[in-house]
Amino acid sequence: MQLPGGSLPRPAMRKGEPLRVAISAYVRFANALAWHAYEQAYALHRAGHEVLLFCQAGSPLATRCADATFGVHSELNLHRWSPPEVARNLREVRRALAAFRPDVLHPHCPPGHTYFALAQGVVGDQVPLVRTVSEPRRPKANPINSYLHRRRTDGMIYTTETSVVRYRNLLAGARLPQRVILPGFRANEFVEGVRSAGYRGQVGLSPEVVLAGVIARMSPEKGQEVLIEALSLLSEAERSRLHVVMAGEDSRERGQRQLRALAEQFGVAATVSFLPKLADVRPLMSELELGIITSTTSEAICRVALEYMSFGIPVVSSDVNILPEVVIDGRNGWVFRNRDAAGLAAVLSAAVTSAGDRKSRGAAGSVLVREQFAPEREVAATLELFAVAAAYHCGRHS
Repeated sequence: MQLPGGSLPRPAMRKGEPLRVAISAYVRFANALAWHAYEQAYALHRAGHEVLLFCQAGSPLATRCADATFGVHSELNLHRWSPPEVARNLREVRRALAAFRPDVLHPHCPPGHTYFALAQGVVGDQVPLVRTVSEPRRPKANPINSYLHRRRTDGMIYTTETSVVRYRNLLAGARLPQRVILPGFRANEFVEGVRSAGYRGQVGLSPEVVLAGVIARMSPEKGQEVLIEALSLLSEAERSRLHVVMAGEDSRERGQRQLRALAEQFGVAATVSFLPKLADVRPLMSELELGIITSTTSEAICRVALEYMSFGIPVVSSDVNILPEVVIDGRNGWVFRNRDAAGLAAVLSAAVTSAGDRKSRGAAGSVLVREQFAPEREVAATLELFAVAAAYHCGRHS
């Protein structure tokens, strides 16, 4: 456990003063929630605030935090709910929070939300609890979850407008501060020093062929089958001007073998090639002229869209969750209706046949990710919400 030192909590937040922020992200896998929690912790720390990130023991996030310059607590498994384990975990969370003395409790996950609420008393009456929702699941509609959000939570941050809708019933009538804050992304650092992998040459593509990429695991929620069907709806001339590479690991539900068979079935096998999960996607991305996102569910953050935009790549995407908030149709890409293969085919036809549109929309995306998704912008908006939540908390307990 890595714990930065702290002093007694201040009675109220003062603008410009550094804060101590306790963040939790108890997830077992490498997903968008874990990525966002790390990036937020990193950005807050870089902005001069003290951070203690609580994460699942043995998780990919814990591994990533091994050389973090901010505080990390990675000793607990909060997904075990037997009474003795809950009691032990709560004692340890309380001990760690008492030592850190945070100004804000900021859980990104349901387990952390519950434990932070239960442990809130050890850090004093002036410390607000602000939840960030960066996953697309609906909240559980039960009395305990309602009490947790309505009575023990002082503010809500959402990464997408669609999450506001998902939480509307749970928070109906509640007056706690709520705000959509887009995730920050370090675009300049992401593209710095990247060299092409020479993929176009490896597959023998001529210069007039548009190289497009789908970088996602091969699971049904990522919707690669919609793209394969859409390719079959293009004319032969349009398909001859497009090559799609799909890169990603197999999922439990399906893998490359099934998608290859589907491409054969639809007669588009020559238009699609496959790569395994890449340790570094950037060399491939640097060659792409079009990024494609066919997700049918999930996407409360969609990091890959931000990665494409960092390279100035125009994006074709479905309209699931955050995607239309990131990929703005006609500005930095093209958006099609979820699961609509014919709609995707029309979009691909437009994108492939207009080099001018690809260039202008790619350039717009490059500007957009560096302005609207700048980490500094996210930090400023988050600190503003923290201050409003602190005032709300004090008003409720005065």
